[in-house]
Amino acid sequence: MIATYMQGSLGDENGYIIITGGCDDPLGNQRDPAVSKELFYCTSVTNSTFKFDPFDNSIKEVAQAPHARYRHAAAVANGKLFVFGGRDVTDTLVHPVDVRYLR
Repeated sequence: MIATYMQGSLGDENGYIIITGGCDDPLGNQRDPAVSKELFYCTSVTNSTFKFDPFDNSIKEVAQAPHARYRHAAAVANGKLFVFGGRDVTDTLVHPVDVRYLR
């Protein structure tokens, strides 16, 4: 999963953190020694998205991201969250960039 700070409508006074995607396998990333001693993989990847409010110490699930991915990155620009890169459950690169306005 990736956590990204989003500035609120009042600036830092009501900012929040968006947590999106990631490996949601109960065992986490795993390694198959028959395939590789160095490479890890995940058998379940999510597109779940959560909003954490540090001011009232609450977390709530928001609309899911369009693409499930892990080992991805995110950035914020002009009030929009850009989620890009990463891998899907078959370890294929996720090409689409998800752009979301989350105020």
